Amino acid sequence: MAGQFLLLMVFLEKTWFTPVGAVLDKRDAEIRDKLAAVKDNSGDVDKLAMEAQEILKAARAETSAMVNQKKNAKQAELDAVYAAAKAKVTGETDSAIAVLEKESQGMLAKLDAQVCWDGEGARGDGCAAAAAVLQDSAAGAHAMPVTTHDLLATA
Repeated sequence: MAGQFLLLMVFLEKTWFTPVGAVLDKRDAEIRDKLAAVKDNSGDVDKLAMEAQEILKAARAETSAMVNQKKNAKQAELDAVYAAAKAKVTGETDSAIAVLEKESQGMLAKLDAQVCWDGEGARGDGCAAAAAVLQDSAAGAHAMPVTTHDLLATA
């Protein structure tokens, strides 16, 4: 019986255990090779991830610079338009004020001439009477204006 057992053991070793062991060894070697390749690739993946981060950082900086450049250019353009419009409005306002002041001076002179002066350059009776009334109503508290121009200048 021991001979049969040894014969069975040799038979199984040659037909079953050796081929199955070879397959298991081959499979083990392939798995170890793949693990080694993955470990080697992880360094490449880290390197590629760092490169991607650098590219994104550079792209963000470039975009930010472009946006700031466009914003500054547009702000300068708007400032120029604003300054031109402001200068135009200021000029128109100043000229309108000058015209109104000139007209006002002309009207005051005309009113003074009509109210207090007769056509010959002497004070008319209307102005002397108005001045007397104004001075009497003040009762000496302070001197009152005598002409229309004086009245408007004190107002």
